[in-house]
Amino acid sequence: MTNKSLHYDVLIIGAGAAGLMCAIEAGSRGRRVLVIEHANR
Repeated sequence: MTNKSLHYDVLIIGAGAAGLMCAIEAGSRGRRVLVIEHANR
């Protein structure tokens, strides 16, 4: 088993309009972004 460590500069919880806008802005500034969304499906 490979143990791969992932590193992000920004964690955004929620992929609604505001969360995605923040992710786009952070990404455009060179940040590594992780967006987490909760879904019932």
